[in-house]
Amino acid sequence: MKNHVRVVYDRNEVSAKTGTGKIELSVYLQAGERKWITVGNAKPNEWMAIAESTTIQSKVTHYEEVIKAMTLLQEDMTIDNFNRHAEVDELNINQGKVMFKGTDLRQSFVDYCLDRVEKEGLAKNSIKDTKCAFNLVKESGYLKTFADLTKANIIAFDKWLRTCLSDIVVSPRIV
Repeated sequence: MKNHVRVVYDRNEVSAKTGTGKIELSVYLQAGERKWITVGNAKPNEWMAIAESTTIQSKVTHYEEVIKAMTLLQEDMTIDNFNRHAEVDELNINQGKVMFKGTDLRQSFVDYCLDRVEKEGLAKNSIKDTKCAFNLVKESGYLKTFADLTKANIIAFDKWLRTCLSDIVVSPRIV
């Protein structure tokens, strides 16, 4: 079976000039009917990781299912029909999601960072120190998700950390 949706990077070849290119979904409906959907921007060395993210892959799967349904119902494979089906379904799918550059901001900040640190292949003590620091972040409760990464929350976390550390004898170079 033919894949009707594919991820394309830098279709207009502007990354050489600007340093970033668009990540787009190419939705092929029929001869002469193709829809381009921009899903983010990335640098040439980062786009594959973003393209393989669950957010973009779920969009690819969703659009493939919309096309399968249109084929099953023997509807005209036009951009208008596709938009009508995709928009109705996306209203139900993305309800309550806060997205930024293809990432759900409700994702746990600490879990994401710890996952990335483990994949880095650092020394055991470095991982241990990093986990200790992120346990403090988790304990504070100020920076739970990516959406919580605001100036006000970071300042509040810093104040919390300073009061927490004032009870402990700490080397001056840490504070």
